[in-house]
Amino acid sequence: MECKQSSWLLRGESIQYTEKSMCLLVLNGRMDGQMIITNYRLIFESRNCDDIDESKPIFDIAVGLVLKIQKIGKQSGLGRARDIYGIMICTKDNNCIKLSCSDVVNRRKNLVDALNIVCFPVDRAKKMFAFCNNNEGRREDAVDGWTIYEPQKEFRRLEIPSSSWDLTTINANYQLTSTYPRILVIPTAAIQCGKEFMKRVANFRSKERLAVLSWIDSTTEAVIVRSSQPLTGMTMKKSTDDELYMKMIVDANTNGHRVVIYDARPSVNAQVNRAKGGGYEIEYDRCALKFLNIQNIHVVRDSLKKLQDSLFPRVNNKNYVRQVDESRWLHHIQSILEGVWCIVNTVHNEKCSTLVHCSDGWDRTSQLTSLSMLCLDPYYRTIEGFAVLIEKEWCSFGHKFSQRCSQGIDGSTDNERSPIFIQFLDCVFQIMSQFPVFFEFNESLLIEIAHHLYSTRFGTFLFNSEKERMIDNSCGTETASLWTEIMERKKEWINPLYVKGFVLFLNSSHRVLQVWISYYGRHNDEIINTLSNKMSRYGLNRALGAKALLQQIVTKYEQSSSRV
Repeated sequence: MECKQSSWLLRGESIQYTEKSMCLLVLNGRMDGQMIITNYRLIFESRNCDDIDESKPIFDIAVGLVLKIQKIGKQSGLGRARDIYGIMICTKDNNCIKLSCSDVVNRRKNLVDALNIVCFPVDRAKKMFAFCNNNEGRREDAVDGWTIYEPQKEFRRLEIPSSSWDLTTINANYQLTSTYPRILVIPTAAIQCGKEFMKRVANFRSKERLAVLSWIDSTTEAVIVRSSQPLTGMTMKKSTDDELYMKMIVDANTNGHRVVIYDARPSVNAQVNRAKGGGYEIEYDRCALKFLNIQNIHVVRDSLKKLQDSLFPRVNNKNYVRQVDESRWLHHIQSILEGVWCIVNTVHNEKCSTLVHCSDGWDRTSQLTSLSMLCLDPYYRTIEGFAVLIEKEWCSFGHKFSQRCSQGIDGSTDNERSPIFIQFLDCVFQIMSQFPVFFEFNESLLIEIAHHLYSTRFGTFLFNSEKERMIDNSCGTETASLWTEIMERKKEWINPLYVKGFVLFLNSSHRVLQVWISYYGRHNDEIINTLSNKMSRYGLNRALGAKALLQQIVTKYEQSSSRV
């Protein structure tokens, strides 16, 4: 029976190439079928669809997830050499697929050429599928994901403007810094000093990324501000303007008498950056500097590769624990979560303001600020709030999604590629594991977001900054937002045990950290049982009956705590 290819097509999706004589090499043999290449994904269909449960394709991979395409085997020869003549497709989410094809002249070449054109287009900007999969055909009452985060609305929720902080449009046309959002929150005193003062402050920071507010505790006035490193260089030069600006941040908090500067880098790395013109704050009045020893993008990339090797294609059960430990992945997760605990403790318990930065302020900085805000503010633990958090701290503040995800290029040798955002989602998973009832959403939402980080189906994670995404490439009008899709399918992500929580003080000990198997190991059938998702849903449905009782327990606990 011939499968109906059109049943797999999304809006704007079109078939680019079909190879009808292919074999998928699986663990215990091979499966005959056809390879379909569209402008969005790669699909392998069994030759007889009746053999497949619910007529689903054997694999369905978004082209944005393809890391590299490699030819395998030789054209000539007999026996096994002939059987493996084909290609290997490696993906960014730890999958590796081997396909053999007929050794007819040019057949494999044509297939590889077709794959390269779709996966690694020359004109990357407008060739990504998001520009074909726009908002046409959406329900009129559908949530517009591009407006789910509105800066003025979000800052009003945080009770800004206030007497000490106010919104500024100094970057309205991205003229101050092209990697920051258009609307910034800075001390009111700084606004009164004028634009020239602000430009001088920005010029003393890498990429002109001056310190701006991310979050404020409206009760204590303690804030989380973010920036990039100061440009002190080898001579440890100073800027009176930057020091005055930091004094304004200190004075904006009437309950605290200092600012704790959390530099995400190891101190050795910060010293090395001085030779490149960067540096760190020294002898700033009423400021304490602490290094958090979080490694850079290159170390993180190599570490995840080692972790993935321990999980796919096979697991060495006798050496698995050692391999995980040698990957150092959980060590890096621990370093981030330790930093988050420090920031949350400083803001909530000590009522002091904090400044967070790394080198340029778009990788480790976003991890620390967003995770700290997640722990401090229950709103960000709702589905809508989590979308706002990502839009605010990652998308608008210029995380380099295009470079970190190797969008539209062969990423196997890309030195700028790094799973920084995946590492952030992993940290969210760790926090959710410790506080499962205080999140409105479940783990499935994290996996969905992780998938579309690479898929290029939506414009949300395309390009390197808000300016590139919204102004230079018009993603807000020419592509669909991931958050529209998320909100339309909101019921799938609901945690039935959810109760609105309070400030979370996480445990960063290795004793409680765990490998995020549901994501890193999901392509290994030895790890992920096909019934696991079904059984999880069954368990959650049973848990619904206990929600009312749990709510009563939490209410009584809060009442008893308030009396104490």
